[in-house]
Amino acid sequence: MATKERLIEEIISMEWDMFQGVNNQGGKASCQEDPKTFQVMRRSQALTRSAEMLASYHKDLEEARTAGINLMTEKYAWMMKYTSPGEFEEIRSILPELSDEKRRWIRRIMATERNFQSEFAARYPCLAAMGRPSTREEERPGVTSIETYMESELATYSQNTLEIYCNDIETMRNLGINRAELEVYEMMKGYGFSDLQQAEDYCIQRKKEGRP
Repeated sequence: MATKERLIEEIISMEWDMFQGVNNQGGKASCQEDPKTFQVMRRSQALTRSAEMLASYHKDLEEARTAGINLMTEKYAWMMKYTSPGEFEEIRSILPELSDEKRRWIRRIMATERNFQSEFAARYPCLAAMGRPSTREEERPGVTSIETYMESELATYSQNTLEIYCNDIETMRNLGINRAELEVYEMMKGYGFSDLQQAEDYCIQRKKEGRP
C-alpha cells in the first residue's frame, strides 16, 4: 500500500482533474480557478482519514476515471437534490442508483458527523460561524451546508469505502476524538495558526474590530 502522504497527493490530483471537468451554467466557477484553496480544503479533510480508507477511496477514483465517470460531477448533481429539487428530478435518472445498504451506511455516517459538527460549533462558535452552515435547516439561497456537501460526497463512495469510513469515525468518537475539529485544525495550520483556540481568539478579535 502506498504511504498516506502519497495517497493524499494522488487523490487530490485526481479530484482536481475531475473538478476541472465539472460543467457550470455560465462557465467555470471561481473556485475552479483556485487550486491553492482546493488543495488546502481537500488536504485538510484527507488528513483526518485513515490510510485504509484513503486507499479504498483512491481505488474508487481510479475505477471511475477508467470508466469515464466524473465523481465530482456526481457529487454536485447529488447536491441539487436539496439545492435545486426541480432540476435534480430532471437529471436523477443519469445518476447511479444507491442501494439500500449504501443508504444505511450514509445515514449512520451522517449521524456521527452531525454530532462532530455540533460539538465543534459549541466549542469554537466564531470559527464555525465563519464557514458554511452546519445543517440544511440553516441553508439560505446560494449558501450550501456542510451536511449537504458531505452527504452528497458520500453518495459517490463505494460501499467498501463507506464501511471503512464509518468504522473509522465511530472509533474516533468512542475515543473522544472529533473529526470535524481535526479537519479545521489542519486547515488553520495551513493559514499559520498553532491551534484552534488561537484561531478562535483571532476570529473573535476581528469581529470586535468589525473586520470580515
